[in-house]
Amino acid sequence: AIWKNIRRRDIYGREISFTIAALSLFFIIISLGNYGFLFKPLWESFPPLQFFRFPSRFLLVTVFGLAVLGAKGLDLILPPRKYDRRPGILVILAVFDLLFFTNKYVAFIKADLLTVPPETISSLSPADKTFRVYTDSPYFLQLYPTKGWKNIAEIISRVRYTLPPNTNLLWGYPSISDRTWFEGGLDLVRRTEIETHLTKLFDKKDNLYPAAKFLGLYNVKYFLTYKPVDFVEFKEIKKMHLGDQFQATIYIYENNQFYERARFVPEAVVERNEKDILPLLSGYNSYPQKSVLL
Repeated sequence: AIWKNIRRRDIYGREISFTIAALSLFFIIISLGNYGFLFKPLWESFPPLQFFRFPSRFLLVTVFGLAVLGAKGLDLILPPRKYDRRPGILVILAVFDLLFFTNKYVAFIKADLLTVPPETISSLSPADKTFRVYTDSPYFLQLYPTKGWKNIAEIISRVRYTLPPNTNLLWGYPSISDRTWFEGGLDLVRRTEIETHLTKLFDKKDNLYPAAKFLGLYNVKYFLTYKPVDFVEFKEIKKMHLGDQFQATIYIYENNQFYERARFVPEAVVERNEKDILPLLSGYNSYPQKSVLL
């Protein structure tokens, strides 16, 4: 049907169909991200494209374009009929789907479920908010597969117990992974570099001192995770089981390598190679009490 529409005889209709087909193909190539040859130069030179956030979302344009081409192609292939029941049947099926399937997903949540502070908040210092928190919950264990994507209001409330990015803002606890952190100062690229480096540090389970120091340099006092951490620099202050239906436990650790946001040091060390900054910060040759790395 799509090919028939592109090869139609009338020039005006063919031009429109060819334009839609070309745009659909263009956005397929863009959706490949770094695996395609167009994504990176366009992403870096044309900022409005960043509103899509993820390359796969460019396929929305492709899907819409293919739907239009297919529909117009069917009009050319199928013989005209004075009375056709099929559109009415499709409308009935669409309404049935909306009424009996779509409404199973969460369309709204009671405000109390989202605004009442979770139990984990009570474990943090309420009077002293001159620190940041960090959670690895978005990158490791996910609670959604335990119940699927339907009726997930309870899951959404449970996920918020680990203070995932942006949720921490509801209760005024700064984090190193929320939007205010990278949009207000660090850009997305720098944030990705830091979190990738953190992931590598936490992979060294036998020695988490570099991870503790690195988090401490970013003013992280509390670390929330679904995975138990057995290392002297992280002191467990609370463990909370989310329930048998989730089979998950939240651990809250206090970082013994915590540093204040502002502090005086006697010297500054300049590192001209930017790629070496993160390894140096978490290495054994840097002393936060003595120097600052520029």
